[in-house]
Parts: sequence; structure tokens; C-alpha cells
Amino acid sequence: MNLKTIDIGTDMVVGSDTYKLYTHKPIIPNDNFVISRNTDGSVSSRYKDDIWDFSATATGDVDRINFNKFEHEMKKIEIKTLLFIILLYKSSSDGGQLNISTLHEYCNGVMYPLYLFSNTLNTTIKDILSNNKRIRSYISEYCTAVYKIKSFMGLLNLLNLQSNHETGINYKHDKKNMTKLLKLRQAQDNLMKQTEVIPTNILSIGLKQRWKHIEEVEEVLPSLIGFLNNYLQHEKFACLPKKLKRYPNSKTGCSWEYAVEKYSLNKFFTKHNIQSRVSLKRIITEIQGTCKHLIHAYSGMRDSEVLRMKHNCYEFANNLSKTLILISTETKNHSSPVVGKWVTSKEILRVIHILKSINILLAEHYKIDVNEMYLFNRSILISNKLKSVNAIFKMALIKNSVELPLNFNALKIQEKDFQELIEIEPNREWSNEEEFLVGKIWIFKSHQYRRSLAVYALKSELVSLGSLQLQLKHLLKDITLFYGNGAEHAKELFTIPKNHIANEIESTKYEVKALTYIKEVIFSDETLYGPHGFFIENNKKIKDKPFVDYLLDNREKTIKQFKNGEIAFTTTAIGGCVKVGPCYEQISRSFVSCIECNESYHSKTKIKNTLQVLDNFISTLSTNSIEFHSEIEDKNELELYLKKLEKKND
Repeated sequence: MNLKTIDIGTDMVVGSDTYKLYTHKPIIPNDNFVISRNTDGSVSSRYKDDIWDFSATATGDVDRINFNKFEHEMKKIEIKTLLFIILLYKSSSDGGQLNISTLHEYCNGVMYPLYLFSNTLNTTIKDILSNNKRIRSYISEYCTAVYKIKSFMGLLNLLNLQSNHETGINYKHDKKNMTKLLKLRQAQDNLMKQTEVIPTNILSIGLKQRWKHIEEVEEVLPSLIGFLNNYLQHEKFACLPKKLKRYPNSKTGCSWEYAVEKYSLNKFFTKHNIQSRVSLKRIITEIQGTCKHLIHAYSGMRDSEVLRMKHNCYEFANNLSKTLILISTETKNHSSPVVGKWVTSKEILRVIHILKSINILLAEHYKIDVNEMYLFNRSILISNKLKSVNAIFKMALIKNSVELPLNFNALKIQEKDFQELIEIEPNREWSNEEEFLVGKIWIFKSHQYRRSLAVYALKSELVSLGSLQLQLKHLLKDITLFYGNGAEHAKELFTIPKNHIANEIESTKYEVKALTYIKEVIFSDETLYGPHGFFIENNKKIKDKPFVDYLLDNREKTIKQFKNGEIAFTTTAIGGCVKVGPCYEQISRSFVSCIECNESYHSKTKIKNTLQVLDNFISTLSTNSIEFHSEIEDKNELELYLKKLEKKND
């Protein structure tokens, strides 16, 4: 009896293919059952094929399942059947069909280990999944990583939900096995290290070097685009001598040296060792890599989110705003792309302009709509021998290591950088991690930018932001405005996906505030004044215990106090404040109101710095203005308070 039908397919254009399910009959597809189709509807792969090709509908860098590594034919059939069942029944977290990258994870994280395990036992995969004792042994030997544990749990839950008649496996759910998997998952989660925050000095130097590269590319961009245009149009353009001799009568042919000279690219090409047509692909990819690093640094976007950006990828927050909003899609926990938006700096328009200039050239050459293109393109498109334009609609893959060359000597970890790492994450054994030791070159990774931006955007004084570029400081204000307060401001503007950086900022907020309070107040290296300063000096200030030791003992307790609203911490122009809730003191007065606040502490160093800033500001005001007299009044009051504090030390 026909029980029901299920559609296979993830794309409205491609459509779906229907599989009929029957009561008490095992799921065994016909060899010719269509697994996937191309965008024009033609068959891309069938059940019998050893490669299932999902490139027409894949949204990530994984677009196929390869069965060729399973040499045992009968076991290959078992694995195909299991993956087909997963395709039929498993869904993404939003209820849509399973993402192909997740199916690939099932293949690599479960099917291949099960295949190896079955070979050692000289049995079938079906027999292993029908025997709880063998399942327990498999868990002990092969569930060694989070993705393997997670995928195997998913498979067992699926087998439990479906009839043994349908799956052809005599599976019996065992709570002990699931408990073992859950404990392993928890243990693995505890072992996982948080992505490291890039120390401020290294972040600043890296950004400066990359912006310097952008300036150089901007200078030669018209010439570079002109050169590329001729390169794409004419195979004989910019040839090496040997090849040029083959075309003595060519009107479009010219030597490499002549072409480079014509477009005034000698200096740029020499610096980057571009010596032939082949090298052009490399330089374009490296330019894209530098652009990618800057977008990560100024937005906190994930790797795939950056690479999925389309040609028209930005808007402004409103007509008057200078805050730029980047637009892309994210597929994590979704069966199909979901539009996401990220706050960034308007400076990133410079980066986008370079990428769009390359896009426009490629769109004209291949006669396609530029708005359909990804902002980042694959290097294979820089060719006048491309047989198919299908590659233009595929997402580029650009590794973190691919970018215009940096001065690595300036990016070596110094002692102060190492201390920053310890202060931010004191319970991590940094001295046992070779790549982060003093003298090692810092290796930039895309997710490092995300966490660094989350930490710095909270306007923490955990580390000095003085070395960061002014432009990045402005960005941090925008980030905090939109994301910093429980993502409330951002939610008013647009939907915040589950894995958006705004939520990472929210989850990091209390930890950063707690660490800052401990470092800047309890471990302050100067005497603190004011009501809370007096309390700290007499009750809390630590003088005989190392910062890291105190932090390890009190970190969790302090974070909990911040989360529960028992304590708050805000820096001010003359020190800081621990008032819980909004401040009403400054509504009618300036920062000098902090002098009289019962929950503030004051620092002489900060007061002196503020007076210097005030002097500079007052010098720009007209002596007849209201602002001038108001600021003079504040300055006099602050100077009087500073004298009072200095008398206490006499």
C-alpha cells in the first residue's frame, strides 16, 4: 500500500523528484532515481552514480558526495541507502531540507568511520547498527570529535524514529549509548578553546599594512582594469617572446614588456612579482584576499558570509547616516540562504569599489548581469579560454593565507601582546601553545576578527585601544550602538540571525566587563579617589596577589555578579562608576557631576588627561560664546578638585 511521498530537491528552479514510501517495505531506490538536477532541469546525478553532484543547489563550498573511497561494493550500497534515508527524513533546524554540507558531514563523520569499523570486524554496517554492544564499541573508538559525535547521535535518533521495516536495520534504542554520546559531546565542548582575540598592536599593524595595499591598488586600478580587459579580449596581448613569435602579423598581439609599459604598471607588477599572464590570476586573488581580511575586521562576518556577498551588497542605515550596512546571506542552521545585515564603516566602500570594478569587467566580458555575480570571484574567470560561464555563479574559495604580502617581522608576537592574551583569557595555558609564543608570527584567521570586534566593541579598557586606528575606533562606536545593548538597536533595524555577531557581543558582554573591572579597579596601579575609590582602597584593592591568580579565583563569581545586576561598571572621563541602572546625574550637567556621585571612583591620571583635552577644546571656541564660559566653568571646577586630591597626598 502506498503510504506517502517525499520530495527530494532544494531549489525552486531545479524542482524536486518524488520518492514513494510503502508500508512494511524497505527503502531501496531504483538505480536510476534522480538524486540531483542542474539549473536547467537536466539530470546531474542518479542514485547509482558514485558521485552525487549538488552543485546547482549547494550554498556552500561543499557541493558533492563522493562514494569512490568506499571500495567494498556491498558496503557502498549500504552507505548510499543510509544517506538516502537521511536525505528523505532529516531536516534543517528551520524545517527545510537538509543542507548538502550537513549531508557531507554525515558521510565523512559517520559513514566513513562505520565503514572502517566494519572492515576491522569483518561484518556489515547493518549488523553494527543492529547490535548495541558493537555501537558502544564504535562510540569508544571512533567518536573522537564533536562533528562525529553530533552526526552519529543524529543517525541513531533517526533510526529510532523510523520503522525498522523501512530502514532494513534491526535497531533498538539504548539509553546508555545516548548518555555516553552526550557525555562525550560535553567533554569535547569543554576542551574546545575559544577563538583567540587579536592583540591590539598586532591588529593595528595588520590593518595598516592592508590599507596601505588598498591605497596602492586604488592608484593603479584604472590601469589594471584596462590591462585585464585586453588580457581577456585578446589571447596574444602581453605575450612572452616565444609565444609572440607565433603571431608575427597579429594586430592585437604585443609583448609583456610593452603592455606593462603602456598601462604604467611596471612598479606595481615588479613589487608583486607579476611576470607573465599566468601571474595575473594570482595577483587578482591576492587583492581579493586583502579585501576579504578588511571586511572581516570591520564587520565580524563569518567566512562564508563574506564570500556570499553579491555585487550590490550594501546600503546605508538611513538617508542621513554614514553607517554602512553590508548585506549577505547565511545558511548555518538553515536549509536555504537567509538574508543578514552587518554594521561596518563607510571606509569599506573603498574595498567594495575595487571588487566591483573587477566584477563589472567580468560581467561585460561574459555578457551576464553583474548583479547576479558574487562580490568575490574565482580566479578561473581570469581567463580567455573559459569554456563555460557556470563557474561565475559559484562561490569563490579564498584561504586566509592568500592576500597581498605582509611584513611578517612587524607581526611577531611581543611580550606585551602575549600579556594581553593572558589577561583576556587567563585560564588558558598560552605557554603550551607554540603558535602564540613570543617571537612567533601571528597567523590571522577570519573568526579571530569576529571575536576581537565583539570584545573591543564593548568599549572595554581591558587593553589599550590607543594603538588602534582612529577609523576603527569610530567603527567600534557604531558597533556598540547597534549591537552592544542586547542587540536591541540592531533588532529595530533588521532581523538578527542566530549566529550573528550581535549575539556574540551580547554573550561576551558580562565577561569583558568583569575582567575590565578587576584589571582597571581592583588591580589599579594608582590610588583611587571618590566614594567607590575609597571603598576599593580600604577593602578590595589587591596588593600582594598576582593578577592572574586573583582572576582565576574570582572570575566566575564576578561575571555572575554582573549578570545578576548586583554590580555594574562604566568608565568615565575622570574615572569610572559602578551605578546599576541609568545615570541621571549627567542629564543637566557635564562630566563634573561625577565628582559628587556616590557610586563613582576618580583617577588623578584621567583627570589630568581630561583637563588637557579641555584646554585644547576651549582654544577652538569663541571667547564670547556660551560654550566657552560653560567649559571654563567645568575646567575650573575640575582643577579645584584635582588640587584637593593632591593635597591629600601631601
